[in-house]
Amino acid sequence: MMNKTPQITSTGYVESPTILIKTHQAAEQPRKDDPESVSHILTLCERMGNRAEDDVGLINEFGVGLTLMPPKGYYYELYGHPSLLKHGYSFEGPFIVDRTTGTFVVSLLKFKDGEDLELPFEAILMVPKPYFPIHIVTTQKFVPKDDEFAQPQYVTPTQQPQKLGKKKTNTYY
Repeated sequence: MMNKTPQITSTGYVESPTILIKTHQAAEQPRKDDPESVSHILTLCERMGNRAEDDVGLINEFGVGLTLMPPKGYYYELYGHPSLLKHGYSFEGPFIVDRTTGTFVVSLLKFKDGEDLELPFEAILMVPKPYFPIHIVTTQKFVPKDDEFAQPQYVTPTQQPQKLGKKKTNTYY
């Protein structure tokens, strides 16, 4: 059964909304600087693990204080905001938020000594992407046809795959 493509309503939004639950009192709703922008900005609101400061050369975990569930047929990719680098932090992304992720922790590497991030801090770009389900088949052997876009042939272990001829090439030294 294939998922149907999410429909866009007359207001320009996907018919199924993003579900957002605040899990921390200081959490901020994702926002856009420009209505035409493809991404929303997520704000870090808490240090995880009761840390008072960030460690240089180590991964430091932060929370956004939100549980997110993208619309049906979509997922979110999270990327680091360019301002992170100016403050001596990097985000190893992209990170995927799908309909099963929910609450998540943002891991940032502090790569240079300096002031710690002052929370709340706009650190993450959230980009919606359409989801396309794929079908995976388990087989004993896989023999592709000559046409790379043709359907593959599946053979049982007792069958011999067809022999593919060698391509003649000219080699120059």
